[in-house]
Amino acid sequence: MASNDTVVPISGEANCGSCHNAPENGGNGEATRNLTTIAIAEFDDPQFDSVPLDVSLEYAADLNLVRLHDQKHGTDLENSQPVVCQTCHYTPALDLAQLGPLGPENDGPLVLNGVTISDSLANGRDQIKHKSMSNVMHSHHGTVKDANGDKLFPDMPPAIKNDLGIVENFQERRDALEATCYQCHPGRRTDCLRGAMSNGGMLCQDCHGNMEQVGNDFTRNVAPTPPSAVGAFELGGDFYKTPELVAEDVGNSQPRVPWANEPGCGSCHTGDAMDSLSGTVGTVVNNVDADANVDGIRLFQAFRSDDAKATPIVPTNKRFAENAIEANNPAVSGPDDPRIGNPMLYRVSTGHEGIFCEACHGATHGIWPNKNPDANDNVAAVQLQGHTGTVSECSTCHTGDLGNTLEGPHGMHPVGDTSFSNGGHESLAEKNPDACRACHGVNGEGTVLARAATDRTLSNEGESITLVRGEPVSCTHCHENEL
Repeated sequence: MASNDTVVPISGEANCGSCHNAPENGGNGEATRNLTTIAIAEFDDPQFDSVPLDVSLEYAADLNLVRLHDQKHGTDLENSQPVVCQTCHYTPALDLAQLGPLGPENDGPLVLNGVTISDSLANGRDQIKHKSMSNVMHSHHGTVKDANGDKLFPDMPPAIKNDLGIVENFQERRDALEATCYQCHPGRRTDCLRGAMSNGGMLCQDCHGNMEQVGNDFTRNVAPTPPSAVGAFELGGDFYKTPELVAEDVGNSQPRVPWANEPGCGSCHTGDAMDSLSGTVGTVVNNVDADANVDGIRLFQAFRSDDAKATPIVPTNKRFAENAIEANNPAVSGPDDPRIGNPMLYRVSTGHEGIFCEACHGATHGIWPNKNPDANDNVAAVQLQGHTGTVSECSTCHTGDLGNTLEGPHGMHPVGDTSFSNGGHESLAEKNPDACRACHGVNGEGTVLARAATDRTLSNEGESITLVRGEPVSCTHCHENEL
């Protein structure tokens, strides 16, 4: 039986204490300066002497956070332990049954296969009159000012990338990342964003937008009072319509649904050398790759720079895009549902022969390769094909010569130890040169879409041609340019 080692990313890393711990415990004082009673680890954690110090510090930070919530909103969470934020603040991440926000307003019995399992479907939840977890975390913290009136969680500065592929202001951007996303999401030590996008200098905000944009979701107008704000969810529209398109179709402005509306591969990989959105209004084009190869095809930002909503780009050329939602999808409400045609999430999308995209490319935030050659993320690809990076060797799954075909992933030809490079592609190139140009360039000059996945030695009419990993493959490596 075949087997493969994979990575299960786990992390308890969060940095709430940076703001919510008392200064005596290393906090910056921003979230405790107006707090009536400040918790201190050595005094307030009843298990201080029996657990590691970091656990006590986190306990104190959580207690300060709960006290601040009680002080601001008149709740009594401190005396309602354990506290689960999502009891009031809905998140799709914990709604595996996709029931949506629940509360007394829409409660009823839980019935399964005709049997009443419980008298209450909401089971204590009170989510109808409160904003989502994503909204209250991102929108609120995105607007918090420090004692000097500056944003406590700064905006990400645009990347300044030179012709060698080096992001010249990388440290400034990394500092902004650690002051924003990595305050709560695992990153300072864990480095959640650790794959190919990170290798190229992209950071979280280049795909997702800033904190206020992420938090501006379908619950943005929900509130306990006035009564009209209870359950004021904005649903039923097409999130992927950008503002100028919404202006043509008023009433179809759909804010983001967390965990469901996310940037996809197609948001930056908008096509190929013959047909892409590169250079269209508002796109931020990647000038070169990490090895200084000219790019100009892929984007460096998943949304248009003039789009205040940070709407992920949806390409017309679907070569590298996720699957689209179809009318027969169980989540679709009918043939007129505006979500039909929208991109599905990368983690549930499939490609070549129905194989999940992640099987060849790796996990969402750990797309292969990891630039650290010894990283655990690289183990699976090395075991499968002998080198790091996208699983691109046909021999990983297939045996024998696959012939002259473009039926591989994304419309590719056979890759690896095949006869395709040794004259096998001649007739195909003559009959359909645009198929070659899509990746190898309009003039066959080679592009970032046609880079050698590993060091290779090709045979052509008795001669050996050596390619270095990452080198764009052009026609002139073997013969005159026939395109």
